[in-house]
Amino acid sequence: MRLRSNGPLLYTETKSKSEDGQNAFTIEQMFQDEETSTEYDIWDFGGQYVFYATHALFHSNRAIYLLVMNLTKDLGQVAQDAKCPNETGDRNVEYFLRFWMNSIHSFAGSLDGFEPPVILVGTHMDKVRGLRKRTKLKRAENYFENVRRLFDGTQIINHIYKKDFAVDNHRRNDAAIDLLREEIMSIGKSRARAIEIPTRWIGLESKLKNSTQKVVTLDEIQDFDIKKGSTTMPVAELKLFLQYQHAKGRLFYFDREPIADYVVLDPQYLIDAFKCIMTSERFCRKDPQIRPLWKKLSVEGKLEMKLIDSLWSTEEGFINHKTVLLGYLQQHHIISEAMQYDENVEKAQGLGWFVVPSLLKHQSAQSKMNEYVTGKVLVKVRFLMRFEYSSVLSLLFHRLVAATLGRWSIANYDRDNLMYENLFGFRLNIDHDGVIQVNDNLIELTVLNLCPGGKVEGSVADTFRRFVENVVSREFAALKGSIEEKNAIYTPCYRCNHISHGLNGSKQIQEISQLPKNKNAPCPDSMPHEIDTLTARSEWFQEDKLPSDIPNKDITDKEFSRFAQAIGKNWQFLGLELGLTSVQIDHVIEDNPHSVAMQIYKMLIQWRLQVQDEAKMDIFVKILQTCSNVNVEWDEIRNIVDDVKRELEKSDICS
Repeated sequence: MRLRSNGPLLYTETKSKSEDGQNAFTIEQMFQDEETSTEYDIWDFGGQYVFYATHALFHSNRAIYLLVMNLTKDLGQVAQDAKCPNETGDRNVEYFLRFWMNSIHSFAGSLDGFEPPVILVGTHMDKVRGLRKRTKLKRAENYFENVRRLFDGTQIINHIYKKDFAVDNHRRNDAAIDLLREEIMSIGKSRARAIEIPTRWIGLESKLKNSTQKVVTLDEIQDFDIKKGSTTMPVAELKLFLQYQHAKGRLFYFDREPIADYVVLDPQYLIDAFKCIMTSERFCRKDPQIRPLWKKLSVEGKLEMKLIDSLWSTEEGFINHKTVLLGYLQQHHIISEAMQYDENVEKAQGLGWFVVPSLLKHQSAQSKMNEYVTGKVLVKVRFLMRFEYSSVLSLLFHRLVAATLGRWSIANYDRDNLMYENLFGFRLNIDHDGVIQVNDNLIELTVLNLCPGGKVEGSVADTFRRFVENVVSREFAALKGSIEEKNAIYTPCYRCNHISHGLNGSKQIQEISQLPKNKNAPCPDSMPHEIDTLTARSEWFQEDKLPSDIPNKDITDKEFSRFAQAIGKNWQFLGLELGLTSVQIDHVIEDNPHSVAMQIYKMLIQWRLQVQDEAKMDIFVKILQTCSNVNVEWDEIRNIVDDVKRELEKSDICS
């Protein structure tokens, strides 16, 4: 929505999304006010199974969702995917309604469920049983009521909009479609938010929108922006502009290597590139050269470069942007390059092919996994995340695996890679493996030492757990980071891992909060052994132990921002320990009355100004550890340190 005024140009926008297909278009609607217009970007989600991995690209809590269903299909009727009939199994309409609502709530929703709104839309109204219109409408009303009942007693019910729409989608002039359109416009107008932006952003946005290029560099965008007698937009401002456009869903931009210099102007282009590979069976199975490569992809989830080159060389110029497109698909956790641990250099090396987790088919073999763990030292307990909504866990597992593969290589046993539909193994270092497994409503982690006489190092298991939790935190839009908010999405639990339980651990699980710190605990299955809780806790939680090898580097503003969000109650004592006076701390509080995180951030910036070259990361973290009365999320502190160390390692490799 563009509001024309004499002051700064204000820009507001809202989006509408629905379920089938994957195409985008824009509608402009004028309201009664002649000076006001609204633009709606409408994304039609690919409902087929092969597109599920791409849905997270477009989830937004600033959207209006349409949940579209066929009114002639009973909730218990099996829903077949015509393109992937083997993927849906015996899942019925109810399952998919739950899946879509759980996905919206989990990946884009507020904790209370009131954002974003979801409008129920029933199609095939002309096929609903009944001779009279009133009878048809009553049946449609009952159908929508049965859908609502699926979510009674949960926050998800709050997403569902108060009005439903039963439409005859064969009639272009159906009155219900007009009413639906008007309701979307009304909701959009009420939800539109005014955001003040520089006026020159509007001109650049218009130029990018009208560009026929699919992928451009930052330098090319700066050339778009140059006018006669004007100066080039500074890189920092340009990146802020691109991040703003990315948040709106107009383009894809990540300020991360190796794709930091590239922008995908057309989000559909990235989807089409992925779609070109996922739906190419009819071409691959008849070509003897690439048929074996397709079989590996469709069964083992292995995407080889030769298959990519073959498919992308013939369509839409994908091959010209291969490196960028692959980088974006990796950044979005849709695919990940396979790596193997090289024991000679003690580092993971790329294998030149990619894993597509959503295409992994085989379940892990019980006998194979039993052989794998036999004789190895396991953690005392498994770390579990118990989720309320199990229907989204397969999607979460796929994205989690792709993200984790960006950090660690694939574990293997007996010359087989441990990569399955429900379980994935990772080589954490020279003598430790980690395993992620999805099981009903649980994601389970376990770590083992590959040397029979060794022990599980707590720093290794702790790093593995933190990384997984951090990925999950980023996937769930409602998950902000505090313990209370995490527990609103998943509950940390444990399962006894004593050898007497076999491969799967104890049948019963307990919440981590019930694992005592100062005394041993009985086995959840009441087996004749106990859990060494001191060891069990130290394996998974390093708590306030200092991270190892903290870099001696200057702290950036972005890193200070992350530190500020990991520090809480009694932060003023940290300020005093850093050398600030009580008067300085009081001024910081007075100048930033609305945000504690901003107060802490400004306090840290003030410390840097005072000590200048001594404001190093290792010095700061060591001082922070001395403040025992300050509330600190040490998991996040270690995450920050780990991220910095990885960035420094990448810089060393590139240089």
